[in-house]
Amino acid sequence: MARSFLIAMLAVGATCVPLGAQQARTADEKAVWALIESSGEARPKVTDDIIFVAGPYTRPIIGRDKFEARDLGKRSHIVLKDRPQKVVVAKAGDMAYGFSLFEMEFDQPDSTGKLEHVKFEGSQLTVWRKVDGEWRVAASFNRPNE
Repeated sequence: MARSFLIAMLAVGATCVPLGAQQARTADEKAVWALIESSGEARPKVTDDIIFVAGPYTRPIIGRDKFEARDLGKRSHIVLKDRPQKVVVAKAGDMAYGFSLFEMEFDQPDSTGKLEHVKFEGSQLTVWRKVDGEWRVAASFNRPNE
């Protein structure tokens, strides 16, 4: 699905943003870039039909209700830092995708109940859709880099 979307974005004439938010040319490019950068502090809104794929889940999570109710396990002290690498916005200005690298760390109990600190880097491809003038996550594909 992601590959088809990316090919479709290129076919309709998407605009590629150079690295660095200060180099984004349009308001939409800047807005999506800023949402990615700040996603560790304030989670962006999602669409009703979001598709979320991440390592700890064996199947994609589909739909806002399931996404918001997903089990985060017994993780605590979760810290997420996103570093956007590329943003592409469709000429129509209603769809975009962003690729970012992230660092995630948290504490979770091991098999004996003792807290262990987990830290890793990963990659994320996020599809954004504009709903009522506001950018929302329509799909997110996340994986550790190791």
